[in-house]
Parts: sequence; C-alpha cells; structure tokens
Amino acid sequence: MIQFKSLSTRTLLQMGARISCVIIISCLLGYFHLKTKTQNMMKENVSRYMSERRDREKVIFDTAELNHGILSAEFLRLYEKYRLDPNTTARFDNLTKKFPDGLIRNKDPHFDGKTQIGIFVGAGQNMTPDFKARMLAAYDVTNRMGLAYHGAFQDTYFTFPENALTLYWPEFPNWVMDAKPDLNILVEEYHAVSTPENNPQRETAWTGLFYDSVSKIWMVTASTPIYIGDRYVASVHHDVMVGEILKRTIEKRVKEADSYFIVRHDGRLILHPRYQTEIQKGSGQFDVRKTGDPGLQSQFEQVINTQNLSEVIESKDGKDYLAVAKIEGPDWYLVTVYPKKIAEAQATNNAAFVLISGFVSLLIEVLILFMVLKKQITAPLLELIKASNQIARGQLSKPIELRRQDELGQLASSFNHMAVTIQERDHKLELHARDLEHLVEARTRELDEQKLITVQASKMSALGEMAGGVAHEINTPLATIRLLTSQLIHEIKNDIPDLDNLATQVQRIENTTDRVAKIVQGLKTFARDGSSDPFTPSIAQNLVSETIELCNDQLRRHSITLKLNIPDQPITIDCRSIQICQVLLNLISNAKDAVDSLPEKWIEISIVETNQWVEFRVSDNGPGITKEIQDKIFQPFFTTKGIGKGTGMGLSISLGLVKAHQGQLSIDPKSHHTCFVMRLRRSQAAAA
Repeated sequence: MIQFKSLSTRTLLQMGARISCVIIISCLLGYFHLKTKTQNMMKENVSRYMSERRDREKVIFDTAELNHGILSAEFLRLYEKYRLDPNTTARFDNLTKKFPDGLIRNKDPHFDGKTQIGIFVGAGQNMTPDFKARMLAAYDVTNRMGLAYHGAFQDTYFTFPENALTLYWPEFPNWVMDAKPDLNILVEEYHAVSTPENNPQRETAWTGLFYDSVSKIWMVTASTPIYIGDRYVASVHHDVMVGEILKRTIEKRVKEADSYFIVRHDGRLILHPRYQTEIQKGSGQFDVRKTGDPGLQSQFEQVINTQNLSEVIESKDGKDYLAVAKIEGPDWYLVTVYPKKIAEAQATNNAAFVLISGFVSLLIEVLILFMVLKKQITAPLLELIKASNQIARGQLSKPIELRRQDELGQLASSFNHMAVTIQERDHKLELHARDLEHLVEARTRELDEQKLITVQASKMSALGEMAGGVAHEINTPLATIRLLTSQLIHEIKNDIPDLDNLATQVQRIENTTDRVAKIVQGLKTFARDGSSDPFTPSIAQNLVSETIELCNDQLRRHSITLKLNIPDQPITIDCRSIQICQVLLNLISNAKDAVDSLPEKWIEISIVETNQWVEFRVSDNGPGITKEIQDKIFQPFFTTKGIGKGTGMGLSISLGLVKAHQGQLSIDPKSHHTCFVMRLRRSQAAAA
C-alpha cells in the first residue's frame, strides 16, 4: 500500500510533478513547432502541387500556341500556291457537294471523318476561287498535320469569315454531317474571339467555357487569327475538353483540400465542384459574383489582387490557405483551398502523441524509481523508525544490521552509537535522579520558608511605612482620653457633680476608645495571613473604608487629597476581606509614593460594577509608568523605589492574591493618569 507521507512517495510525487511540467512545456513547445512546421510543409506541398498543375496545364496551352504558328505558316504557304493554281476550284468541287439543306459538305458516302478532313460551309455563301483556295489550303494543312497533333488535342480545325470550317476530329467523325443548317460559326465564341473586332492585337486568344451544340461537349478553345497584310482570312483552332481538365483536377488534387476551382480574371467560373451545374446552365457564362457565396467571392477578390502568386496566401478570415497558379494564355487562375485546421489538427495529433508517450515513459520511470527507492531507502528508514520508537518507549533494541557504505549505512552506525550512549546516559540519570529527589525536597522546603519570610517582610515594610501615622492616630485619642479623664475626676470631686456632663464625657471616652480599637484591629487584620480564610460575602464600600482607616492620617500629613467615587448602593462580593484590604493598602501606598514629591497631589479610589464583575480603581496624578516598566512591574523583586524603600514584592504578592480570587490586576492603558484596576467576580461560585 502506498503511503503518501513517506519520503520515497513524496520524492516520487515531487519528481513526477516537476517532470510532468517539463513534459507539458516540451509538448507545448513541440506543438507550436510542429504546427508551424506542418503548416510550412503543407504550404510547400500545396505550392509545389500548384506549380506542377500550372506547368501541366500550361503545356497544353503553350503547345496550342506553338502549333498555331506552324499551322498558320503552312496555311499561308499553300494558300499562295493554290490561289494561283487553275485546278484548285476543280479539286475543291471534287471533294464537296451541296446538300439539300443548303450546306456544302464532303461528298457522301465516301467520307470517313476518322481519316479524312471534314468540310462545312454555311448556306448561301459566295464560293469564290479565293475562298475555295483558302478552304483547300486549310484542308491540306489539317490533313497533313491534324493526325500528328491528335496526341495532344482531340481536334484541329480552321474557321473562315464566310461561315465555314475544315475539321479533323476522329472522336466525332460525323461532326460536319451532324451540324445543323442554322449553325452560324461566326457567332460561336471559338471563332468570335479571333475576329478583328474582338482581337485587334491578332494574338492567340482563349475562350471561356462553352458548350458545343454539335458534339454536346463542354470545352475551351485556343484561337489564332491569320492575316494576309491587314486582311483577316481565317483562324486556326485547337479545342481542350473541359472533361479532361476536370478529371485531372479531381484525380490530382490535394486530398485534404476543402475546395478547388478555376476562374478567369474577369470572374467567369471555368470549373467549380459545387457550381458546375450552374456553369453549364449558363452556357459557361456564370460569374463568380453571381454565386451568392461571400467566401468564394472574397477568395476570388483576394486571388486577383495578389501580386505574388508564387506563395501560398492566407484567406481574409484566417481559416484557409489559398494556393494559386495562373495560366497566362487563357488568363486562368487555378485555386486550391486548404483548411488551416488540418495543419493544426496534424500538429495537435503529433503533440498529443508526444504528450502521451512522455507520460507513459514517466509512469514507467516512476514505477522503476519507486521500486528502487522502496528497497534502497524506504525499507532501511522504516527499520530505523521502528528502532527509534522502541528507544522512545525505553526499549533498547538490538543494534541495526545495515552493512552499507552509503549515507544510510553511516546513519545506521550513528544510530547504534546513539542507542548505546542513551543507555549509558539513562543509567547515570537514574542514579542522579535519586539524589535530586532529596535535594529538591530540601530546596522546596527552603523556598517555602523564604517565600513566607518575603511576604511577611513586605507586610512589615508596609506596616513600618504606616507606623508613624498609626502612632499619631493612637496618640491623639489617648490624649483625648487623658483630658476627658481629668475632667471626670474634677467633676466627681465637686459637691454636686453634673451627671449629664459626666455621661457626655464618658460617652466621648467610649467613642475614642472604639476608634483606637478599630486602628489596632486594622493593624492586626493587615498583619495576619488570611490565605486560609473562607470566601465570605463582603461589602465593597466597607473594604475601602477599612483600608482608608489605616492610611488616612498618613495621607493628610502628606497633604494628599483623597477622592472617593463610590456608589451609595452597597455592592456585595465573595472574597477574603483581609487579602483584598492588603491589596488596596498596597495600591494606595504605591500611589502615595508616586505623588509625594508633587506640589499638587491626589489619589482617587473608585468602585465600578458590571454584570458579573466589580472593579476597584486606584488612580493618582503621579508622573506615570512607562511601557517598558509596565511590562516588568508585576515581576517579583522589581521596584522603582530607592534602595531601602521597597522590597519589590508588593505588586507581585497583590497579583497572586487577586488571582487566588479568580480576578485580574492590571494597569488601565486608556487612563490619562496612572490607574491600577483590580477586577473581582461578584460570586466565587460563578468564577469556579
């Protein structure tokens, strides 16, 4: 069972956590690296693919332009020859005949379009010798070179401004025979793009996508006009079947590509998988801006406005890459749309593989490390812990057998040495403890005796300070008694004594005697140890009055004003009255010493009652007590008085007496003057 508080487990967890952090950071770095690398590789692959596509498709268009140059030159050469040959008309007439529908075609039934060149002339044409010479020149050029070009192009043909053509198209051998009388070649796009009106530059031009009504095939055509001087005499053509382009686009496209399309610079769609039906319905005249697809329109605008098409560009929405290849001849843009999420998915998969493999490796390493730590560290440590627990219980076990030269072996050796040392020390301590028991008992008795002596000394010190005042308090009543006694003797000697006067004098002597008795009783009470007295109900006001009786005369002689702030309603508390009077007398004596040297001096005694507490507050207008002294003032033998004026035990003993009452003795930090506060509970039963 794995214990998570063990050293080996904690070490493994900490190592695992740190290694996991390293693996996660490495995977994140790897993810971004793989993502960037995958995207770059993808862009390179797509760019390379588009370059290959451009070069592949460009070949057919470049070849068409090259072929047209050769065909045009040969046509002009033969035309110059045939227009001067008197047999040209007879030869043309021998090849053709006029059909009932008004069209001039090859003679039937000997015509074979797979091996022969087809001739088509629209109805109502003026068959001049020059026209026949051009038709015958085109027929011979096509017959001579059409088969050679058939490997790259299905057909080769010439068109003429007289609504006529010569054609070699083995795949559709009956094209000229199937052509309808209403066919007007002059308005067909493959001828119109080469006319002087539409092609004043006299360059090879490419049609958009169009549908041939005779062959029922979608195609594009390369058309090159032929001039003699400024005279337009014919055009030479090669058709490129869109089906072949579509087949190559689908078969050779990037498998992950989201979309692909071919568009002309003017926005005319040539090929798009989703809009091929619309393109055909519009006879190839379907503009990309009519699709209603904002994504496709945005891609088109971005493509035609991009200067450097050799690089893969990013779509405006940031979701795709656009790879573009431009074919200059037909002014086509071949566009492949590659989603960025594919590259990110590949990078995520690679990073996930690295992460999973890293954690699997980590798990295996942790398991191996756990087994090693358990055997090499945990087991020896457990043995040491077991031996330590036995020593803690006082059971000195046998030495640990761990014969190793590493740190654990040294620890075991030190442990064995420690066990022997502890055993020897325990034996010595046992002997020493026996002697200490006797010493402690003797010392305790001495300390108790010394404590009693110290307490009594403190009391005697207080009594000594009050001695002068007490002597005056007793001498004054005694002098009064002596005077009254003399008056009584004198009155008795009279013949007729005044009985009322005698009674008055005797009553005064009795009152004075009671006063002396109270003073003496107070001294006896203060000097007596009241620690064994029971807690009895006492009136708080009486405790203050009894204490003042002992020191009132002394305060008057020192010109100290005594202020009393005591409620009239009696307040009862459970206490040992002797001890509480001793505490009050000590606080008043300290206050007297604090104000004795001041020109104006007063002491105030207050009683404040709360729900469960009664507070005795003794304040004075002395110089105050600093914070440093406040922290030490209740310590035994600490005093701020001069040598011989105090024992330093008064407040310490007072604190002990108050605590014996479950009360509190402290200095009020909020008071503007020095104020000692003694808090006592009303009931000792509640305190218990």
